[in-house]
Amino acid sequence: MNPATEQDDLVRTPCPECVPQEETPFQEFLKSHAWDLYGWSGSLGVLTAYTVTSLEIEEWHESYAVDLLNLYGSLAIGTLCYRAKIWPALSLEVAWFGIAGYSLFCEI
Repeated sequence: MNPATEQDDLVRTPCPECVPQEETPFQEFLKSHAWDLYGWSGSLGVLTAYTVTSLEIEEWHESYAVDLLNLYGSLAIGTLCYRAKIWPALSLEVAWFGIAGYSLFCEI
């Protein structure tokens, strides 16, 4: 056997760990929709904080929940705005994040 051919065979045979595994449908879904899910969860966080504030639910106001929901929501939405280069909405989210951070700082 020719040493060059034997070496070529070794190069062409990948190790089992190196062979890409097939993705499950759930993994494919997460890959294609992860940023969307992140954005929706941020919107849900901001809406929840707004609802709790508007309905004056005292149990939530005594904890840091509203501020944390606002921080998370504005960060998630702001990240998507940055990725999509939507600058007016990003500036709103930066301000929202700053206000929520300041509110949390004052409560601590």
